[in-house]
Parts: sequence; C-alpha cells; structure tokens
Amino acid sequence: SPPPPSSPPEPSPPPPRTPLACEEIKSLTNLRDLNPPEWCNFGPTSQQRKDDAATCESYYATVEPTADTGAGSFRIGLCEHEANTGKCKIFTEVTCPLPSPPPPSPPSTPPPPLMPQPSPPPLSPPLTPPSPICPAPLPPFSPPPPSPPPPSSPPPPVSPPPPSSPPEPSPPPPRTPLACEEIKSLTNLRDLNPPEWCNFGPTSQQRKDDAATCESYYATVEPTADTGAGSFRIGLCEHEANTGKCKIFTEVTCPLPSPPPPSPPSTPPPPLMPQPSPPPLSPPLTPPSPICPAPLPPFSPPPPSPPPPSSPPPPVSPPPPSS
Repeated sequence: SPPPPSSPPEPSPPPPRTPLACEEIKSLTNLRDLNPPEWCNFGPTSQQRKDDAATCESYYATVEPTADTGAGSFRIGLCEHEANTGKCKIFTEVTCPLPSPPPPSPPSTPPPPLMPQPSPPPLSPPLTPPSPICPAPLPPFSPPPPSPPPPSSPPPPVSPPPPSSPPEPSPPPPRTPLACEEIKSLTNLRDLNPPEWCNFGPTSQQRKDDAATCESYYATVEPTADTGAGSFRIGLCEHEANTGKCKIFTEVTCPLPSPPPPSPPSTPPPPLMPQPSPPPLSPPLTPPSPICPAPLPPFSPPPPSPPPPSSPPPPVSPPPPSS
C-alpha cells in the first residue's frame, strides 16, 4: 500500500526583523506606557495591530531589567506581524539604555471657580416635635359662676273645671203596692214553662220593649222565715225606661196563692186500627243445593216376584147348529 500522505510542514516564522538602533526605537510607541498597559498581541487596541503590519511594527514593549542587561538598561521587544497567523508578536529583542522619562505634561488649566448655587426652597415646613403621649395636666377645677335665676314665668291661666259627668240615672219611683187580691190578675212568671224572671227568659224581650207588658207580670220568691208559713214574697215587675230593662223594684208578702185549676183531662186518642199485613214480597228462598250430590244408598237386588197364578182353561163352546 502507498505510504500515508505526510502532514503539511509547520509554517516557518517570519525572518527576524533587522535590529534597530536605540535611537531609532525612540520613534516607536511603548505599549507598556499605555493605560492600561498592553502587549503586542494583547490589549484593548491589539486588533488593529493584528490586522495591519505597519501598525503592528510601530510599537514595542519594554521588558523588566534583568541582571544580564546591566543597570539602567531594558530589554526591548520589537512588535513584528506574522501574516500567516494574523498575529502581532515579539520575535526580536534588543537592549537599550533606560529611556528618559517623558516630558512632564503641561499644567492643566484650573477649572473655573464654582458659582455659588442658590439654596433650594424648603420642601416642607419643619416638623414639629410629636406631642407627648400623656395629655397636659388639666388646670385646677374652679366651679362655674352661679347662673342667674331664670325670669319668673307668669302663672299659667286657670283652666275652667272639666264638666261634671252626668249623674247616674235614678231608678224609677217604686210602684204603688198592690193588694194581694189585685196581684191575682197578673201572671206569675215562675209558673211558665220554663220558669222566667222579669228581665230574663225566652219572652223577656217583649217585657223590655213595652212597659205595660212588663208590669202585667210578677215573680214569686221562695218563702223565708220572716214571711210566715204559707206566705210568699212577691216581686212586682217594673219597667226602667232609661235602660230598657224589666226588673223587680218592689216586693210584697202575700199568702200562698191557690193553685191554678186542673186542666180538663185530655181526650184519649182514638184506638189504632189494625193494619193489614203487607203481602210477601217474594216466595221464601230455598236453601241452595249442595255442590256435591248426596251419596246413593247401598245397592240391594229386588226380591224375586211370585209366579203368576195359573188361569183355568177357557170353557168349550158348543158347536154351531148345522143348517
């Protein structure tokens, strides 16, 4: 098999830059004097040096002095551009005496004096200190001055006395006592059925409505010890017009009135005639026949019938006469 292709050779570094005289280096810019300090291939402005060879080779970088350079000398690295990689690197170093420090910068113009600024207006009135939590002590108590007496008001007018209520109606004058014989012409309410009183009972409304009807009645009161045996206290019915009532206002004592005559015997009702009994509505119902028929009696053969009696032979009739 053919041998594998060999890898491309590493790019050779650019030829070393011709050493410059220390006087010529003074025309270049030291990257370590920038702020911040940079290197040929590193720093904020390094991309400009990587992109352009002339820009790259216009810079150098001083290296710290070492023992082999001697006091007062620096190793200086010259920035050189590497075109095939696009880098700006140090390939050549020279030793030069310590360069003189840069001339001092001219004194900066002092800034103009600050004009006094007017003070701003106060934002808000100053805060008053907060009031203490406890209230201020009260002044000592002094009683208020006595108030002047109120002006005397005129006495109220005397109101007339209220009208007096009408007097209670007086009862009617007592009825002139009647003789016991006259009372017999009146009707005793206690003999009614049911018994009544002058102002109470089924017919009392008639007596309340009419004075004459009221005073045609009386009511006997049960006998008491002070009337004597066989005597009654009799209350006479009297009409009170202002109230429309029939009441007892006068009582008299009279002997026990004779009982009313017995009522004639009532005619007996006619005897009830016997009523004919109504015809029967329908024939009596026969009881329903049972569902199952009655059981038949046990079968027994009939007795043998006797033989019939033998009949006598018929009589022989005579032969008919010959002709």
